[in-house]
Amino acid sequence: MTDQITVLDAAARIRELEQEVARLRAAQSAASQLDSILDNSPQAIMIHRGAAPLYVNMSFVRLLGLNSREEALNLPSSIDVAHPEDRAFVLGQGEARVAGRDFLQHFEARVVTMQGMTVWVDCYASRILWEGAPASLVTMTDISLRKKIEEAQRRSEKLLATVFQLSPDPITLTTMKDGRYIDVNDAFTKALGWKRADVIGRTATEIGFWEDTDFRQRMVEALKRDGYIRGMSSQVRQPNGEVRDFIYSIDIIQFEEESLLLGIGRDVTELRRGADRLRESMESAELANRAKTEFLANMSHELRTPLNAILGFSEIIGGEMFGPNARPRYVDYAKDIYSSGRMLLQIIDDLLDLSRVEHGKLELHAEKLTAGDVIDGCLRLVDNRAREARLRIATDLPDAPLAFEADPLRLRQVLLNLLTNAIKFTPAGGSITIGARKTDTAGIAFYVADTGIGMSAAEIQLALEPFGQVANAMTRAHTGAGLGVPLAKGLTELHGGKLLIESEPGAGTRVTVTLPETQPKASPALPQPSGPIPMELPINVTTGGFTARR
Repeated sequence: MTDQITVLDAAARIRELEQEVARLRAAQSAASQLDSILDNSPQAIMIHRGAAPLYVNMSFVRLLGLNSREEALNLPSSIDVAHPEDRAFVLGQGEARVAGRDFLQHFEARVVTMQGMTVWVDCYASRILWEGAPASLVTMTDISLRKKIEEAQRRSEKLLATVFQLSPDPITLTTMKDGRYIDVNDAFTKALGWKRADVIGRTATEIGFWEDTDFRQRMVEALKRDGYIRGMSSQVRQPNGEVRDFIYSIDIIQFEEESLLLGIGRDVTELRRGADRLRESMESAELANRAKTEFLANMSHELRTPLNAILGFSEIIGGEMFGPNARPRYVDYAKDIYSSGRMLLQIIDDLLDLSRVEHGKLELHAEKLTAGDVIDGCLRLVDNRAREARLRIATDLPDAPLAFEADPLRLRQVLLNLLTNAIKFTPAGGSITIGARKTDTAGIAFYVADTGIGMSAAEIQLALEPFGQVANAMTRAHTGAGLGVPLAKGLTELHGGKLLIESEPGAGTRVTVTLPETQPKASPALPQPSGPIPMELPINVTTGGFTARR
């Protein structure tokens, strides 16, 4: 009987041991599952009492860049992982939790990894019992990226505030609903004389800001239609009553479900006044130019009529067409009168042509031409003068004819002016070359080059001005009004071309006239100046009649 009881007790004991083993295995399995859960948590977990950590999960190991959990548990102090600037705060909070005093459950701090990197963490802390004694449970979430974004946002906001205040243009921030001022920058107060206290919280209507009381309504309508405003003109009133002209650009911005208007203005009062003065000056200049044109037209008519008679009769007397003159000196005087009259007539013609070119009232009559024919025609007119000056004139033309379109009369006028100047300012024994060639841009370029006295850069600019004459011994030896080069330039540009002068003192001069290959087929008639139409009526001494010249 006793043996039977002993066997039963042993069996019961075995069952108890098996149950205990099962419970231990279940507990170990639960602990293993709990460790797995804690280790895979995105939050780092640490339990400590201020000294070495009592427990850490693998997220804590990874957060600090440690190699293993054992390395973490062997840290001398859990406080050492805190950033030096945060250690006093973290230590105080840990001691308060262990001691049962008040502590912060939620805070942000910095930790330093084993690699020396600073990591911002969001911490939740609580007081627990660990192995029968109070301890601190701290969970940490890496918020470094969020901190970087917040820092970038703070920098952006600071930069925006700095730009807002330091902008040289007045900037305003108002509500779209009623136009109430939320903020204005320093440039607004300085430029307009309004104090911030007088503006913030009030509307432009309340302070009488807009000179035109309907401006805000037009502005809002334009914003609703287009979504923004660029370069809208307005007049604003200063506290002293002065009205200033402004140009505004305005955009709609959304802030906390409210529509705001960001306006940037620029004071253009002085620019407007300057533009008004310039317009008045231009109108005055236009009136003066018109008066000059009318004067030249009238004077041209009034001067040419008697001048043609003087030229005709002086030519008759100088040529002794009605028989020899008993006094040869009178013949010489008549020739001088004729020569001077021709020069005066040329000056009148050049002056009138230049005036017409400047006012766009000279029409071109383009024809198909060849460069060789144009140059030959010019050389026939200056050949005698070149021989008298003991100068050689050469031509430079390609073998193939250069065809183009231009006004033959005006082009000859350009080239003759250039050839005449070259003859004037080239000493005896020198040479002159006139040529033409195709350009890279499908145009044609004429040039006149001489071995004359040349000009400096300043003298070239002077020669391009009407009545501009370079003062030297050669100019004093020749007559002229200084209209040839400006007129040549104006006629060239009227063709759509360019005139270029290249010269150096003592090295001669080269003038290039570049023209397009074709001219517009037709141009509308331009208005003519009021007053008499100038005409030349030179006496034709051969027939005794008159011929009208265009």
